[in-house]
Amino acid sequence: MTESSCVLLEEVAEHTAICLRRLESPATPGPQERGSREWFPAASVIKVGIMSCLLDAVERGRKSLAETVSISAEDMVGGAGVLLEMEPRDYTLAELCRLMMVVSDNTASNACLRAVTMEGLNDFFQARGYQAEVQRYFMSPVVGGKDNRMTAEAAALMLVDLYAGRELSSELRDFAVGCLRRQQYREKLPLLLPEGVQVGHKTGELDGVRHDAAVVETESPYAVVIFTEMGREPWLVDQAMAIRSRLIFDAMEGALS
Repeated sequence: MTESSCVLLEEVAEHTAICLRRLESPATPGPQERGSREWFPAASVIKVGIMSCLLDAVERGRKSLAETVSISAEDMVGGAGVLLEMEPRDYTLAELCRLMMVVSDNTASNACLRAVTMEGLNDFFQARGYQAEVQRYFMSPVVGGKDNRMTAEAAALMLVDLYAGRELSSELRDFAVGCLRRQQYREKLPLLLPEGVQVGHKTGELDGVRHDAAVVETESPYAVVIFTEMGREPWLVDQAMAIRSRLIFDAMEGALS
């Protein structure tokens, strides 16, 4: 695959960013990285940060994944997910976290966000050095320009830290990586990678916004994040993201040969 014969990312979205980091040297930008510290609407990629904060609270004994949360009809919101179709009942934080990550359930995500609190999450981001902030619940309107936002670099560093098990037990680290590997929306970064390559990732979508943040588990694993804003038809942007992901994969693997 050559870039000259492909749909170019820059041709299908006005604002784009790429962050590329090998897990063994996350402070060193990859050769194709650009715009990685520019702010974007976070969409559902911010859910990686919510999971990170929740698991940190579990590790410190402030929360338990076995803790139950009552989800009422009033708690249910639309968008991605399945809880809106279910009867109100209690769920464990483990179940809600899996639903948040695997099918991007917005009701579950709001429950996880309430568990760590918006203030607590933003404090966690600041302490970790992640350029990210949460200012509204999922499916709530943007009021006064207050939206959830983050940089591509922040998403990459969140993934690197989860895969490294930063300040987490091996059990909690494996829980996080398992959630990322079971993400159900595979039409972006993983789509054109060779069969058998394991990918842990989280997508995010809003009107005109298409994101994906992934760890590609090669012999020398790397985090790749592509953020796009002001894009054309969603399928076309997804196609361009998948193509760029494959080009990055070929370049990263070629650098090792």
